[in-house]
Amino acid sequence: MTKNGDIYIGSNRTVFKFNPENISFNTIDFNKNLKETSFYFNGASLVNSLTSFKQDNSELIAASYYGNYIVLIDFDNRNLYYLIHENTKISDNLENLSRKIWVDSKNNFWVCGRSKGLVQLKFKSDFSLSKYAADNDSMLPITVMPTNWNMLPNSIPIKIKNVFDIAERKDGTYWLSTQGAGLVLFSKENKTSPFKIIDSDITSMQGIKSTGDSLLWIITSSGLLQYNEKTNFFKLYDASSGLSQNIFGYFFQNKPGDNNTLSVGFNGGFISYNPSQLLSSTEKPNLQFTKLWVMDKPSDSLLFSDIKLHHNQNFLKVYVSPNIYTNSDKITYFYRLSGIDDNWRSNDNNPIITYTNLPPGKFRLDVKAISNNNLQSDIKTLSFVIVPPFTSTIWFYGIVVFSIGAFVYFIYRYRINQLLRLQEVRNNIARDLHDDIGSTLGSIHLYSQIADNKMKQDKHHEIPGILEKIKKSSKEIIEKTGDTVWVVKASNDNMSNLSLRMETYAASILGDADINFNFIVEENIQNLKINMAQRKNLFSDF
Repeated sequence: MTKNGDIYIGSNRTVFKFNPENISFNTIDFNKNLKETSFYFNGASLVNSLTSFKQDNSELIAASYYGNYIVLIDFDNRNLYYLIHENTKISDNLENLSRKIWVDSKNNFWVCGRSKGLVQLKFKSDFSLSKYAADNDSMLPITVMPTNWNMLPNSIPIKIKNVFDIAERKDGTYWLSTQGAGLVLFSKENKTSPFKIIDSDITSMQGIKSTGDSLLWIITSSGLLQYNEKTNFFKLYDASSGLSQNIFGYFFQNKPGDNNTLSVGFNGGFISYNPSQLLSSTEKPNLQFTKLWVMDKPSDSLLFSDIKLHHNQNFLKVYVSPNIYTNSDKITYFYRLSGIDDNWRSNDNNPIITYTNLPPGKFRLDVKAISNNNLQSDIKTLSFVIVPPFTSTIWFYGIVVFSIGAFVYFIYRYRINQLLRLQEVRNNIARDLHDDIGSTLGSIHLYSQIADNKMKQDKHHEIPGILEKIKKSSKEIIEKTGDTVWVVKASNDNMSNLSLRMETYAASILGDADINFNFIVEENIQNLKINMAQRKNLFSDF
């Protein structure tokens, strides 16, 4: 609608002037030769956006032919103009897939497109409609200088290429609704990072409208989305709020001059509402833990006492009741578990909080909720303990340390006792050897004195017998010394060596007497280990 009240409508053929008095549609009536131009029929191209534009004190209508070009309609001079790029003079180098053309409060001309994103079109400083003759019989080209922030010389971190709608802010920045990036704040003065994406669960947005009270209204396939700039909070109105499903497109005015009412269309009609008259609930969520599952088994009774779980009961689910009567299904839950989560985690609209494979320890679960009117509940806390297994307790480690110490001490004492017993055996052997050698040497000494006396008495015939006794005693002490050395030697610690020693000894005794003998040792005891005392006793008994 122009300032003088004329209504123009785009269609899949051309731009029509609508007469509400007789409900009639009329084509733009300029030079008759213009009827042959593509303005009046451009194949399957749709006139999908119209806006008024001021130039040289004249009000022009800009029309976007989706997939082709942008046309300016000059009613004062009865001319049609199409926009082309200043360098190539090919209109396709502009955004030909334009969703919306729009003029802001400073008469800046913007194009929202699905391939190049947001483009500002600037006319040359010497541009004037007066240089064109009136009532031309053909469409006239106008050179424009496009600025695309996705194509800036400096590399920017975020590029937005599919813009659906635009809304101006008081500080000179703009809100953009996009397909894929959601809501975007755009600042054309920021050359390094002109786009800032506002986090939202909904990223496919269509028409956008600011109501001047820090509220934005956005059309989405999920419903009507409200965004509060001050609180950075989104609120969705959908079928559960009484809104018709499948709304789409752009906001429009149902009644001329009515700036308080917003209208949005859906398949088969439209809906109008006054944003200032929408009632908001003042009810704040009052959280309570009402259900508990441990290892997927209902354990609600634990909620009434101190919760103490075994180490293998580390799978928990908690149900949080909001205790609110309005829009309880639109409450957003946040939670954090001490020792596990550093920051709050969002659980969206799910009141069931789940943790798996929790380690042993003391925990505190904090939960809060925010209603769809941005009212936050008090923090609700649930404390519980998971007891570690006995093998992970200090008692177990103490027992292990004590056991290892006792075992080491036992080995130490056993080894000491073994050495003491060995030393005792050696002392016994040394004592027996000392007694035997002492006795034998005493006998030899006595026989030597007797032999000496016999020689003095000239009893020489008795001396050989005495010498034979000295010889036997010497031989005996040599054998006993050899046997003792053999017993003490560690390499003789098996039955095989002992039996060989016994056989050798028997042969030396019985052989002199011409006695034949057989020495038999069973095979299964040949490798039997025997200690020093056992070797001594067995050989002595033998």
